[in-house]
Amino acid sequence: MHEIGGALHIMFFIDAHNEKPKPCKWVKPADEILAVVGRFCLKANAPGEGEEV
Repeated sequence: MHEIGGALHIMFFIDAHNEKPKPCKWVKPADEILAVVGRFCLKANAPGEGEEV
């Protein structure tokens, strides 16, 4: 029951946000953005402590 309420809350948030959407504004060059994404992917895919490689 709690999960349904959470899902409805998210749906209401999305609906309200979409009434007045704002465009995404790129403020850095693509090379810098891709470098940040690449570093994140390396960290996200790295094995955690205690995990076998």
